[in-house]
Amino acid sequence: MKILGSSAILLLFCFGLRAQTRIFKEVGEDISTQMRAITQDNALVGYLAFTRLEKASEDSFNYRITIMDENLNDIGTVNFRQANLVLQTVSFEANVLCIGYIQTSLTGMQKIRSYNGLQKAEDAASYSHILLQFINLDGKVINTYYKDAHMEVRLAQVSHRAPVVIGAELKYGMQIKNIPKHGFAFFYGDDMMHKLLVFDDKGELRHEIESPMLAERYYLLASGEDIYLMLKQNERVPEGAFTLFDYSARDLRPKNNFDLRDGYDNWLKVLSFDIDPASGDAYIAGCIINPKRENRFLTPTDYYSVSNPDTKTNYVIIDDERNIYIYNVNGKKVVRTIPHKDGNVKINVFPAKEGHMMVAEYNKKEKFTRFSIEAL
Repeated sequence: MKILGSSAILLLFCFGLRAQTRIFKEVGEDISTQMRAITQDNALVGYLAFTRLEKASEDSFNYRITIMDENLNDIGTVNFRQANLVLQTVSFEANVLCIGYIQTSLTGMQKIRSYNGLQKAEDAASYSHILLQFINLDGKVINTYYKDAHMEVRLAQVSHRAPVVIGAELKYGMQIKNIPKHGFAFFYGDDMMHKLLVFDDKGELRHEIESPMLAERYYLLASGEDIYLMLKQNERVPEGAFTLFDYSARDLRPKNNFDLRDGYDNWLKVLSFDIDPASGDAYIAGCIINPKRENRFLTPTDYYSVSNPDTKTNYVIIDDERNIYIYNVNGKKVVRTIPHKDGNVKINVFPAKEGHMMVAEYNKKEKFTRFSIEAL
């Protein structure tokens, strides 16, 4: 695995392929676990479980990071103390993990019963900020980066009851991509600024620029020599209106930019924006949108493809608000429907190693979270 140095590779070899399920118990009221895939060159190389433990003081918690391989075997743990954090994303390069969090005073589920209550939550969110943490394979935090940002309150409606605050979030989120042999590219956006930054593999900020224009969505990708920022404009074409900006990975110098259209001015529907594992180069794959039908279709909220090389079967996993659908492309049918909520259990599905998916189940009554890797 690319995520590990030689000593850690030996450790993994000893573990083999045993673990495929992990359970994190929440024995205390404040204890909870989040899981994120660790990516390198836009490919999954492991997992990171971020567990908030007991309160350390009035305004801080003890935390544990558990680093695992692609089969959920333990590689190592890191313990630290910090104010309330919400894990966002993680990437890996040159034996360093770059982990992105939101640090906010909004903790737990808070009901909103009045306008003043909502205003207090919004004020608390506005004082939140971004935290980047750089950790080496010895478990040492080698650097941190803080940045004030204007967060939005994230609300959830539970039946006909009062809305509930479930946290603070960036309007345009945050993304981290490794830059091979250089460090990390980082993008974030709130309602006031949209920034692209480059850090070296020691966590030092090297370059920073503003996004070239306001967009509806942003997609970050990095290769050895280039950093790409793809923007989705808020136009009448639901599945088109993409513009690609290309920057030097060394100093964020603009190299090129262009709309994703054909020679007849028809928009491209982007189906894949990724790194070719053979060459290490970025690529975009898609199809030209029929101009007569360009405003009639909307892509599902979230979807990704999975291929099983053993059975030579391709799947598309579609994640909407209520259910997760597993669609067999070869058989042209939905082979499994997974509800997001099943009694006391909340279920989500995430990408995993080739031919597999990860299922995350949070059991509110029994107070545990189970992560399982399942073959398709």
